Amino acid sequence: MVEPLKEIKTGGEFYSQKIINYLESRGVVVDLFTLKDINEIGKNKTFISSNIKLIYSLLLKSKTNKIIVQDFYMHPWLFIFNWFARIFTDVKIVMFIQLFGYHFQRNGILKFIDKLVSAIALLPAHKAIVNSLTTANECQRLGFRKKNIKVVYPGCDYAGINYVKKYRNNGVVHLLAVSNYTPRKGLHFLIQAIALVKQKYPEVYKQLNLEIAGDPDDIPSYAQRLNSLITENLLSERVKLSGWKDRIELKELFIRSDIFIFTGIEEAFGMVLAEAMQFGLPIIAFNSGSASELIEHNRNGIFVPPENIDLLADAICKLILDSELRIKFGQTSREHSQRFVQSWEQTGEQFYQAITEMQG
Repeated sequence: MVEPLKEIKTGGEFYSQKIINYLESRGVVVDLFTLKDINEIGKNKTFISSNIKLIYSLLLKSKTNKIIVQDFYMHPWLFIFNWFARIFTDVKIVMFIQLFGYHFQRNGILKFIDKLVSAIALLPAHKAIVNSLTTANECQRLGFRKKNIKVVYPGCDYAGINYVKKYRNNGVVHLLAVSNYTPRKGLHFLIQAIALVKQKYPEVYKQLNLEIAGDPDDIPSYAQRLNSLITENLLSERVKLSGWKDRIELKELFIRSDIFIFTGIEEAFGMVLAEAMQFGLPIIAFNSGSASELIEHNRNGIFVPPENIDLLADAICKLILDSELRIKFGQTSREHSQRFVQSWEQTGEQFYQAITEMQG
């Protein structure tokens, strides 16, 4: 891993911790090694020496066969290490891929280079465990063999709940977005869309409340940008940045909300999106990444082209004004969620089987 798992603030970290917990419950000896640890071995950050130290630390100090699961496969410190492990040892390499970073590279040439590096980085791996069909298809496009790819959907804390959505008729429609406050989550587009609703459809604006829950400490400057957008557009009476929520608080948010809005760009899965569907919420989302795996346009939600503020505002207005459509989409969301929502025990077992079958 890149760093130790301390305060779990992202879906990817939550997934990783749940997997670790399950493997240990099955009697697997899990030895966590972070890339940050390399600096403590000689205090040297150079490319060659770091690879050598990693080879020594993880391979040569142990005489037992190992399965190494890499949660951050493209780090340069792993390049020589992975090829050494593949060629000279019996170690099995599993790349646990939750997201490809090249999606966020705006420069076309650099994005091409990043994709090429990703393809090369995958070559030494024996298997890739991915969190969605979208990520699996990306692996294949990068040249990784389909037979060596295993899709293991993240679990859901709310899997199997018998929750029936209660619909209010108090004149206020509660919108919810759950995301850490980082640019790739697209929350600035959402706030700008609400400002547009206020400008073009003031009567609709008076019917909505938007709550955005997430970690404001990830990128403080971006959180400040979101606050500034709310202030500049005089939205504070209708839009609230409520900060970090634990799992119990998040459940309450799902229960009291009417529409879930997901503006993540090139998300590999979107655990919170699946959770919102489990609670029977209609979805408005950017048509990007794995969203098409979870959402069917005009069946359980509305797709909007990424970064299109005008169409995002229109979609929000449409669902606010049509309560019957909200109910219909919400019921379909609940039904569709059953295709991929599973318990963390099921996710852990699938992960466990995927790695233990490599032992022969």
